[in-house]
Amino acid sequence: MSKPTLFFSHSSKDKDLIISIKDTLTKYTGGVLDIFMSSDGQSIPFGTNWIHKIEEGLNSAKIMFVFVTENSISSGWIYFEAGFAYSKGIHVIPVGIGVDIGALKAPLNLLQGFNITSAGSLNNFISIVNKEFEYSFSECFDENDYAEIIRLSVSNAFTAVFDELVSSISYKLFAEYVNGKTGKREHDIDKFFNRIIDYLDQNTIPYSFQDPYHSSGTKCIAVKGIKIVNQASYETKSVAGGTRNTGYIQVSISPYSFAESFELYRNLNMLLDENEAFYLHIRLNELYSYVVSEVDCAALVATVPAWFTFSKDHIGLYECDRLNLRFCIFNDNRHSSIREPDYVLSVPYDPQKTHASNIIELISQLYELKLIYKKTGEQNNA
Repeated sequence: MSKPTLFFSHSSKDKDLIISIKDTLTKYTGGVLDIFMSSDGQSIPFGTNWIHKIEEGLNSAKIMFVFVTENSISSGWIYFEAGFAYSKGIHVIPVGIGVDIGALKAPLNLLQGFNITSAGSLNNFISIVNKEFEYSFSECFDENDYAEIIRLSVSNAFTAVFDELVSSISYKLFAEYVNGKTGKREHDIDKFFNRIIDYLDQNTIPYSFQDPYHSSGTKCIAVKGIKIVNQASYETKSVAGGTRNTGYIQVSISPYSFAESFELYRNLNMLLDENEAFYLHIRLNELYSYVVSEVDCAALVATVPAWFTFSKDHIGLYECDRLNLRFCIFNDNRHSSIREPDYVLSVPYDPQKTHASNIIELISQLYELKLIYKKTGEQNNA
């Protein structure tokens, strides 16, 4: 009796990533499935007719998973395979890795699929197989499987650049602050912090906890390259005579193994009740610097309109639609006359649409554009 066949449509550049998913799914389903992919050296043995073997695989498949990545979108091959499969009555399911399938154009956006954003989302493979073939396999994908997939989905070249350039990544959530556009905003930071602990416990993610941390009432969590400090809330008097809550949560993310750390951090973002505007503040290693002149930044950005455009909201704010990101460069010590300038890249992002690969590729592109540059000896001595 022949095995049920799945067809994995993907870019050859994503071969290692897709093989990892194939091998793990095969392990969790006991080898009862025949998973066809054109670049694993097994589905199509060397020396055979490549196109003919792909057609055979498509003809025998019941389900096609179309892996949508930056690589596969660029190649366009997945559209051909998906169209052929759909015309044959095969169940075609888009799977987004580092790309939000909700933002795709027709025809792939007309098909029901899912994004890989957590260990739970990986179990969609098993639930779909169970439903399609009337199996009852347990949903076994876990955080380790997810971390491996995220590691493989990020380009090694981009990761090497990121590791060399970046020294620190941070974010601060205030219990209370005033925004000129939206007015006063308040957050229950203690509730948010406790939800993070509950999430880590429920998902059996190892972490360290310290209470108090440095000072009375301050708590700290360290988990997977992330440190989260809950600075106890306390009231201070303002110049106008009123009071304000000055508590905050300070988050630090290590640039090492950033891909895995940021994917966990995105899930923690979702625990906040309020519709918060999340951002990252990225500082560079001492050998590198940002171009800080507004006119120079504008000149460089204007040379690559396919990547970056000007934001009409603010001078110095730029859009990158390809990565679903915006960014600006500013001096974090701009309000101090005695401190040395501290230039930071601020990257607002939507946690539902942004992956580590987006952030890593943004840094790589800014380096290619020379908005990030290596200092000369003269500059280091200045």
